[in-house]
Amino acid sequence: LAGKILLEPADKGAVYLGVVTDALKSNLILEIDYRSFHQSKPSYKSILIEPLALKMFKRRWYLLSRKVENGDLRLYALDRLSTCRLTGQTFDYPSGFKPEEYFSNYYGVSMDGDTSQPCRVRLRAYHELPGYLKSQPLHHTQKIIEENPHYTDFGYYMIPAFDFVQEILLHCEQLEVLSPLSLRQRIAKILQKSCEFYK
Repeated sequence: LAGKILLEPADKGAVYLGVVTDALKSNLILEIDYRSFHQSKPSYKSILIEPLALKMFKRRWYLLSRKVENGDLRLYALDRLSTCRLTGQTFDYPSGFKPEEYFSNYYGVSMDGDTSQPCRVRLRAYHELPGYLKSQPLHHTQKIIEENPHYTDFGYYMIPAFDFVQEILLHCEQLEVLSPLSLRQRIAKILQKSCEFYK
């Protein structure tokens, strides 16, 4: 018997990758129908968008785009598209725009933090978690502030939005928010609400 390589399956939005990558390569406008998880029918129909960058996060593909209608930047999850087609129309890629800088203050793709400005975050990791965080940092600003046999404190300079909060909760038994106080209180409130499910 031969060995096998096992990969996690991609989300269903992967069916649009060919169309999206063609649009990215040639600066082609896309027409999409988009549906959020909160609605059964398409929330937005026949939207014209200028694709700027494709990003994968937690096995989902996201397309950063500029709306033709008003120039607003929007992020669309490919698995929530019900239609995605090339229009044949081209657009000028925004001069000086760098997608990596657009996402640089965040972990993941969500940008709904309590603040619009980066702040200093300090997390205390216990048990084996420090090793995982050292081998795969949560954010490019990650630094070790304090290290001892009992715990390791990691520092970040970022906007702690939804995806970052979810990552903290994922490791809640081994990860403590020390600062800022607003983030610590936010995590505590979520954990208290979660405990109510098990009473």
